Amino acid sequence: MGSSRVMGDATILPNGNVIVLNEAQTGVAGNSKTGVTANSTDIITHINTLATIATSPLLCRLTGVTANSTDIITHVNTLATIATSPLLCTLEVKAEYRMEIFYPPGWYDFDAKPKIESAPTTITYGENFLVAYAGQQSEYGTVTRAVLVAPGATTHSFNTNQRVVGLVVNDNDEFGQVLTLVAPPNANIAPSQKFMLFLLNGDTYSKATWVHLA
Repeated sequence: MGSSRVMGDATILPNGNVIVLNEAQTGVAGNSKTGVTANSTDIITHINTLATIATSPLLCRLTGVTANSTDIITHVNTLATIATSPLLCTLEVKAEYRMEIFYPPGWYDFDAKPKIESAPTTITYGENFLVAYAGQQSEYGTVTRAVLVAPGATTHSFNTNQRVVGLVVNDNDEFGQVLTLVAPPNANIAPSQKFMLFLLNGDTYSKATWVHLA
């Protein structure tokens, strides 16, 4: 990365890329009011920091989004960026409850983006299952991959439930636009829970549908 970062949130995208949001350039974790000079009340925000209010005084708009913030991927392939850091322009530590929706660049690649038409709501370990797709023009390619993405579960800037599991593509009927996929083999690869199923065309991914892996 081109600059130092404090308490950033790293999120794994369905295509395997990692995006970092909600960080500061200086300071340390914490919101103590005990006179410590390096804490999250005196941070300087990174240019990518979100959750700002355009009508606030300038110093308030430069609020750092660090401790207890999060960004998680949604089933519509956006990122929900949520902050609870203190306002830099106040003497008291106050929580920041606003959130914003971030659209990754691939979200706008409508020509290449697959669209899931139908998929099962429950799959079992090791089984073959069918997923119908649409929404692509042939010159922009076809579905190349399918992945399961675990839902976000973040606390104190850590999301220990992040998981992107690639699925075996047994067959891709491009004429009928039907995929034959293989569910993960066991719970060591993917625990039993609900996942978001994404289809990918290169690095461009669809909106997801929820499936329960059991």
